[in-house]
Amino acid sequence: MRACIGFMLWLSSLAPAETPLPRVGVLVYPDGPLRAMLRGELQFLGFASESVEVETALPTAAVERIGTSHDWVASIYVDMTEAQVVVAVVDRMTGKSLTRRLRTEDSSDVRVVAVKAVELLRASLLELQQTPLPVEREVDPPPQARAASSPPPNPRVGVFLGAVAAAAPGGLGVSWHLRGAISAFPFARVGFTLSGTAPLVATRVTDEEGSADIRIGWVLVGPRFDLVRRGVVHPVLGFGIGPAILSMQGTASAPYASGRDYVVTGLAEFNPAVEFVVAPRVRLRLGGAIGSCFTRPEVIFVERSVASWCLPYGLGELGVSAVW
Repeated sequence: MRACIGFMLWLSSLAPAETPLPRVGVLVYPDGPLRAMLRGELQFLGFASESVEVETALPTAAVERIGTSHDWVASIYVDMTEAQVVVAVVDRMTGKSLTRRLRTEDSSDVRVVAVKAVELLRASLLELQQTPLPVEREVDPPPQARAASSPPPNPRVGVFLGAVAAAAPGGLGVSWHLRGAISAFPFARVGFTLSGTAPLVATRVTDEEGSADIRIGWVLVGPRFDLVRRGVVHPVLGFGIGPAILSMQGTASAPYASGRDYVVTGLAEFNPAVEFVVAPRVRLRLGGAIGSCFTRPEVIFVERSVASWCLPYGLGELGVSAVW
């Protein structure tokens, strides 16, 4: 008899040990009958469930952290105040993880919420098994991350600095200028620009009576239209009107006398351009303009006109814009 009992005990030791059920954590805020109902649904599906009391609403990262610390294969977190279910699944063998979030239309029916939560768990486990490679978290980011990853708002202020080459019929050569501008956008695509164009070098006119160095500068204000405010390429249209000043320093041949004179007039300018985004707040601007003065500035030697400017004129500009 003793030998028979020993033989039976030896046979029972050879039988495979019972495989422990996968453990799923249950977290419900605020606590209520839903927790017991969830554990029942999980037991029906063949899971071992463990529950942890939750005293406050949890972010997704905290749900994952609690699941990792308890070595759960998955965590089900239900926030009844926000009417949402969060399921976090971790595959301990592959290291793959998956997080899904579900909103419930009627959080008052705890049975409906429990069924939806368990169905979400089953779908997540199935998706994780079918994923060939490890994947990162696939969950709606928290509000802070959404704000950081969302497209930046349209800029409200812009500053431009660049070089300008201007030319006009009438006898003056090409003049070189430095242009600066500041733009403000009270509306989405419509703003206002204040620009100033100052001479870098003088343009010289020479005749038998002598020579004159002419420096030209002007200030404009007017509307600006950004046709496209998203993407890499931004076409821009600008209009401006304002005063212009021509400074003329004459060097006369004998017997004439040298002198200096100023001419003040007004001009209007149409300025199309294209801006290329090279950094989040930095753009390369390539543009041109055509314009005309209200009166005709002239360079006069001994009561004789030797050159004129600005009826009309054209220019090209290249520079850099910064936006905020």
